[in-house]
Amino acid sequence: MRQLDANPASEANQSVRDTRRAERAKRVASDEASIVADLQRVGVSVVSVYDFVGKSAAPLVAIPVLVHHLQIAHIPVIREGVIRALGLPSAREKAFEPLCVEFSKERDPTLRWAIVNALSGMARMDEVAHLSGMAEYSGLFD
Repeated sequence: MRQLDANPASEANQSVRDTRRAERAKRVASDEASIVADLQRVGVSVVSVYDFVGKSAAPLVAIPVLVHHLQIAHIPVIREGVIRALGLPSAREKAFEPLCVEFSKERDPTLRWAIVNALSGMARMDEVAHLSGMAEYSGLFD
């Protein structure tokens, strides 16, 4: 570690990584700001859409906002957070059809998996089997 710390190239590399990390965090926060603002307008106070992922479920009043943002271009990490936040049985009424539509349009394998995972929390395989490419994800459904 002392050798790395003493190496100017290592220090420069760390500085570049720190700069990239800060720029990425800025892009994420900027992209997510509209979602956070829209959620605040309906009385839901969050710092990030990821506040609904693995912590507390999105309240019903947040579901239409999240569905709206599902259909808007967001950077992949924010899009994934929106998708994951919608993966609730209680979101089915408003989110099922939009998630099916987005699955049909999505080409990114990670985001397709996230959509299927969200759908598997609210639907049975026979309800989504008609979607092209869904068969490969059948193992995610009960």
